Amino acid sequence: MSFVTVKFSKDQSLLFNPNCKILVLLDDIKKRCKCADNAIIEVSDTKGEIKHLQEHLDDYATSLLKGRETLILLEIKTNEETKELRYVPLLKNVKKLYPGAYERLSKAKTSHPDNKDCSEDGSKNFLKVQRHRQSMAVGLSTGNSQVNNNNNNNITTINHNNNTLQVTRGNKKQHEEHKRKVRSLSHRS
Repeated sequence: MSFVTVKFSKDQSLLFNPNCKILVLLDDIKKRCKCADNAIIEVSDTKGEIKHLQEHLDDYATSLLKGRETLILLEIKTNEETKELRYVPLLKNVKKLYPGAYERLSKAKTSHPDNKDCSEDGSKNFLKVQRHRQSMAVGLSTGNSQVNNNNNNNITTINHNNNTLQVTRGNKKQHEEHKRKVRSLSHRS
């Protein structure tokens, strides 16, 4: 069985099993490393090479991570002045421990996967949808998106460029019931 080590905070490290979907791994990392609920996290290796796990949430982590690899926890944040998305190491003394990684990460910026010149609205939509995608396992990365939560029914509706996607949260029984309803409605049309 292989594992990866994630370094964060004041040189703390935790072991994680990458033999799962990336969405599950990132959620576990976020919880165990005590990241903010609305944080969008990413990881890099100790050389500062970003793994871009956010772009492969439905893939298995073992497809992008090496066994026994040491990773630096990052958060994707918006630069308030330039509105660019950037990677912020969540390892407090990364400059001292991994100077090469610090230099590389301080130069690294990100944007929409589909739009390298991201507008202010685009950055906000990307972050909003990525946060929602992490918590709901669904997301969209470009265009005008609107997310509406109905916590009473565990239903989230995402409107994206005039297309609507409904997502249910809850246990497997609730999910199967919702799928049956959707199928029966679509067969009536």
